[in-house]
Amino acid sequence: MPRLFFALWPEAELRNQFASITGQIPVKSGRRVAVNNLHITLVFLGNIDEKQKDCVLASASRVNCSSVDLYLDRVGWWRKPQVVWLAPTHTPGELVSLAGELADIAGRCGIAVD
Repeated sequence: MPRLFFALWPEAELRNQFASITGQIPVKSGRRVAVNNLHITLVFLGNIDEKQKDCVLASASRVNCSSVDLYLDRVGWWRKPQVVWLAPTHTPGELVSLAGELADIAGRCGIAVD
């Protein structure tokens, strides 16, 4: 089963800027994520079956969200998965609402999310 998630996928130019920033961080362990895989996770769904996948796709296709400005001004490190992350100090309310709506959809499709 695939591990699925809802995410924001930045345009290529922005992903290249992210890669440039992370390229300045010395790598002692772990590995760099391919530029095309750089994203901002909104809701992690995990391993879901085909019925759940169809359910979330059908429901999520009806979700609307206006564009928002997101400033990634925080850097952190998750030790166990060895991941460096960028995040906003302030998350726009529209983005919080979108993530909440997507998490609700997951719940209605029988998917427990954190």
